[in-house]
Parts: sequence; C-alpha cells; structure tokens
Amino acid sequence: KKKKKKKRKKKMKLSKSKRMRDFPTGQTTLFEGPTKQKNDRSDARSHDYDSSSSSSNNNNAEESSSSSSSQYMYHPHGLFPRPQDPCDIGPLLFSLNNRRQISHGAGGVASIGSCSGGDCSTSGPSFRSPLSLFKNAGRLLGQAIIEGRTLDIDISPALLEHLGAGRTQEDHLHYIDPVLHKSLSKLFRLARAVKHYKAITSTMGLRVGEGNGGGRRRQRRGPSAAAATSAANLEKLFTIDGCTVEDLCLTFVAPSMGSKQGPVELVPGGVDVAVTVQNLESYLQKVYRYILSSSVRVQIDAMKAGFQEVCSTEAFSVLDLRERSQLISGEDGKGIRSWDFSTESLRNNIVCAQGYTLGSPSIQNLIEILGEMNPATRRGFIQYLTGCPRLPAGQLAALRPKITVVRVAWSKSNPSVLPLASTCTNSLKLPDYPTKELMRERIYYALRECPYGFQLS
Repeated sequence: KKKKKKKRKKKMKLSKSKRMRDFPTGQTTLFEGPTKQKNDRSDARSHDYDSSSSSSNNNNAEESSSSSSSQYMYHPHGLFPRPQDPCDIGPLLFSLNNRRQISHGAGGVASIGSCSGGDCSTSGPSFRSPLSLFKNAGRLLGQAIIEGRTLDIDISPALLEHLGAGRTQEDHLHYIDPVLHKSLSKLFRLARAVKHYKAITSTMGLRVGEGNGGGRRRQRRGPSAAAATSAANLEKLFTIDGCTVEDLCLTFVAPSMGSKQGPVELVPGGVDVAVTVQNLESYLQKVYRYILSSSVRVQIDAMKAGFQEVCSTEAFSVLDLRERSQLISGEDGKGIRSWDFSTESLRNNIVCAQGYTLGSPSIQNLIEILGEMNPATRRGFIQYLTGCPRLPAGQLAALRPKITVVRVAWSKSNPSVLPLASTCTNSLKLPDYPTKELMRERIYYALRECPYGFQLS
C-alpha cells in the first residue's frame, strides 16, 4: 500500500508540473506586432550564418526567423501610427507617468498649457508629450534623406503618402489591416455595383410592357414608382455571400475601434444608424477616411512638423511611393529584388588597398565566398561592414563610400585572426588567408559572434 501511495504522489507531481509548464504566460504590450527578447536572437544568428550550404527551404526558414526575431516593432507592410480616437487623445498629450504627476488646482482641474506641432507645454518643466517622439521620428526621416543614410525600418505606403502631402486611397488599408481590408473590399465592390445600377436605371427610365394586341410597347416609368421599386428590390438584388447588407447588422461605428467613452461614432448617433444598401457608399467613405486620416491626424501632423524642419515635403512629394520607400529604407535584398552579388558586380564595386589588387588570390576567394552566400548571410555581411543590413537604392553601385578591402598580414603564429570592419568608411581589413576554406570559416565566425556590436581596440 505504501508503494502504491508513493507512485500516485509521483504521478500527481508530474502531472502538476506538466500543467504548470504548459500554462501560457503571455505578456501584454502597448503596441501591436510581434516582439522577441535579445536572448532569442542567438539561435537565429547561428542558424543564419552557418557556413555549410543550405537548401531553399532553409533560406525560407531563415527569412522568417530573422524577420520575426526582433526586439523592435515589426509589420510586414511597414510601420503606421496606431489609430487614436480624436476625442480621447490624452495618451498622446501626456505619458502615463506624467498623467499621474499632474497636480490638480484648487478647482480640481489640471493646469494644462497649449499643444501644437508635437510640443506640449504644462505648468511643470518635467512634462513631455509622447507626440514629441513622433516629431523626432519625422526629424530622423528628414535627416536621413539629407545625409543619404539608409534606415533599417519599413514605412507603410499610407504614411509615405501623408508625408508627401498626397492623398491616401482605399487600397492603402491593405498595408495597415489586411483582414479589415478584405472585408471592406467586398462591401466596396457591392457599393460600386449598386451605384452603377442606379446610374443605368436613372438614365434609361424605361421599361418593357405588354401591348393590347399581344405586341410589346415601351412605357415610361414614373419617378416615384421607380424610386419605390428600386428601394424595395435593391436589398434582394445585391447580397454578400447570400446575405443582405441589413443582415450584417452594421452601424455607423468605426470597426475595430473603441475608447473609454465607448464606440467611435462616424456620425452623430451612429450607434443607432443602420447600414443599408442606400447608405453603404457613405458608410465606406467615412470608414476609410477615419482609419487612414482622422484617427492618425494628430500623430501625422507631429511627424510632418519634424520632417519639415529638416526636409521639404514639396520636394518629397515629387517622388512616387516606391522611390520614397527606397530613398528612406533602401533595399533589403528580400523577395524578387535580390541583391546582385555576381562576380562582375563585386569586381566593379570593390576597391582594393594597401597591397591588395583585384588579381590577388585573397580578393578572388572573397568574391567567390560572397557570391555563394544566401540572402540572410549577405544581409549579415552588409550589416557587419556598414552598420545597416540594407543597401541604398542602386545596391552596391550606390554605396558611399565604396567597399574597401585592406590587406592585413597573416602569420602561422596567429592563424585564427579575424577580419575587422570599419563601418564609418565601409572598410574591411582582411587578413591574407592562405586558403579559401580558412577565410570562409573566419568570416562566418565573425558574422555569427559579432553582428551588431562595436569594439574599440
């Protein structure tokens, strides 16, 4: 009996520990998007810079691991400000600590100063508006354009359109919320069909009827009868997946948006205004305008104020969206537009110095090693060499200054010497390794062990 009791206790302990281990311990964040800690990146680095040859499946795994394992905010289609109810912009004016520190006056009302262009002044000197961060982000983008710097961030096309003083379109919602865009696209196509149908019926204004003698004759429909007929039949004629618009139970409220005051109404009393076929187009216009413009107007105005301090929005608006994105973020070497690391491209864009020439065996080995790298390892090499895992528009030919390879003596007394990089001048101090295998092993080791750090000797 004692043995049986001990076995039962062990089973209970094991099951309890398993339940505790499997219990999800999620962390809540203030921002949307996947995040990871730094400790999770070591495994990804060791996998990315494996010196052995990898298949296409391994390359896809490296792409997903490198994109998701980041400690910063990430969105596959670029960053865009989180929508904020214009009637509840308190979190944008003061941070959480500042809101707690606001001292109320005698009447119980906080003394708050003016706020314009991202700078908010209050009664205390320690208050700082989170909008100033958006203004600093605008300054950063403008300064990067002026200095020709490439930033390791992706900007949403909708945000680039705002910075260029352009007008956002309905398709830009796909880059912000693809699920919502897919749902609204069905409604948008239906509203367009209804509008087209109304235009045709109003233009024709005729119908076919039976004559007294069995023949067919035309009869002009009266305007009131036509309106009544169309209003009664539109719900039946136009449906979405077999459901009418009224069956969707939509009201004039912003989707996926809510605040402490309750749902965000698109029109006064929008909670009680049902969406029908007749007002579907008006509903969609208000939804797109709210998500793409009204709910982010305060943040975007702060970014534009900071951007205009350094760069001109009028000059920026001359470029199209693709050119604006490449001017700020460069090319990341992913997808269809992969980097050209062919032998000819590398020979034309590498400068040899201090004993090296293009005919040197070490330079030839280096060109072959770079050409054999997979896309993830190439980005790691560019980050190790320049400090940014992206190339400017034009790739290696547009890199300034050009890649310079400097000769360093290699000796048997120190066979494991590593290459060194100077990110300010894009210089690679490459030891004159005797074999290609040793050079590859040392380069991959340097990329794996020190991809982000800067060391002073």
